Amino acid sequence: MNPVLASNIRHLMASSGIATATELSRRCGVAQPTLFRWLAADAREPRHSKLQLLADYFGVGLVDLLEKDLSTGEKVSRPKVTARAQVPMVPANRVRDLQNFIREGEYELWPSIHLKPQEEGFAFRVKSTLFEPEIPANSVVIVQASRKPKDGDIVVALAAPSTAPLLRRLATDGIDQYLVPLRADMEMIRVTEDVQLIGVVSEIQTVRQI
Repeated sequence: MNPVLASNIRHLMASSGIATATELSRRCGVAQPTLFRWLAADAREPRHSKLQLLADYFGVGLVDLLEKDLSTGEKVSRPKVTARAQVPMVPANRVRDLQNFIREGEYELWPSIHLKPQEEGFAFRVKSTLFEPEIPANSVVIVQASRKPKDGDIVVALAAPSTAPLLRRLATDGIDQYLVPLRADMEMIRVTEDVQLIGVVSEIQTVRQI
């Protein structure tokens, strides 16, 4: 986590006469254990929905809270580090409602190997065996939402009226596009106005359950 956040919280508490995290929790609505993690500069990424409660309470901007020394007003230079991009982990049944789910802010972040930090994407867990062996059950797929799909890509699609996301390989035949199943015993779907392409699968992470 950005260590500037912990320093800024202490500064704001002192400036407002707030002596303990317990008192701050009562005033701003952020859970006490969460505040303890922030004050300890815990390595986990803070949820912006929770952080916004703190920023609103003190009347400061979210970016300033994370990137400015509020005791001096100076922007803090942060060392450049090489890090994995992190994308929202979305339940499969909320992929159709992706933007609303992300706006709610109640999600965990999942590391991506191939996405760049500035690229738009999300992750979801595939529990079904319908896409094996290419996508094993319990895998996490990382979806690049900003990339235009091309022939041969595995894409995530939504086909009305179903709410479950489809994983298919995109194929072009003349002016028509088709979603080709990863298993031979499943039907091929023609891309029409009832089919929405959400993004391209950029990586498949096999997660072992212990």
